Amino acid sequence: MAFAGLVIAILMQREELQLQREELKRTNEEMRLQRFERMFFEMLRLHNEIVNAMRIDFAGERYVDEAGPPELISTPVMGRDCFREFERQLDGCLDRQDLPHEDLGKRSTGLI
Repeated sequence: MAFAGLVIAILMQREELQLQREELKRTNEEMRLQRFERMFFEMLRLHNEIVNAMRIDFAGERYVDEAGPPELISTPVMGRDCFREFERQLDGCLDRQDLPHEDLGKRSTGLI
């Protein structure tokens, strides 16, 4: 009788340990996901901080309108507007080289 009780107790403990392992596995997965999300949003915040801190100061004339004469611009370009300015300057460089814009990707990958 005591032996049967011991066997039953061991089987119950085995079941309980299995349930604890499964719970621990779920908890670990949740913690891993939370760690990933925290790191992702921290990197996103840092990216936004860097982009917002960007600033382009012009030292002289630049073309505001490609058809017109250059104008003296003293207002700096800041934040996300810097990307538009980079694109505008790149387009100007490509236009001066008579290189079609759609060939830019091929040129950088060595396909031209």
